[in-house]
Amino acid sequence: MPVTLKHSLVALVVLSVTACAINFPREAEKLGASPEQAERYEQQLEAVVTTISKQPEHYQLALNTRADQKWLAAVTYKYWSGQLSREEFVAQGELRFPEHRPTFEMMADQLKPEQ
Repeated sequence: MPVTLKHSLVALVVLSVTACAINFPREAEKLGASPEQAERYEQQLEAVVTTISKQPEHYQLALNTRADQKWLAAVTYKYWSGQLSREEFVAQGELRFPEHRPTFEMMADQLKPEQ
């Protein structure tokens, strides 16, 4: 069975694989994404996870709370959907996780906003 974002974000972020792991496409739909957009968003995030997981060094975020997971789903969706610029996305990430600016820069480089 393929690993999807609703199960975990292996190598990109560290999620507790517990009941608090969230469904990223469903969170995107709550922000206004159509089911088709949510599916494309999930596919793009899965590609980011795959690419980053192959890097010799990857950056991990500890997303131990549901609030952090929902925040990441929202900020990545807003960036992907063009609601945030690259600079805004990285800045918001750095505000939430001050020591992880390189993580958000890497994510921004890999997560291509929908056109």
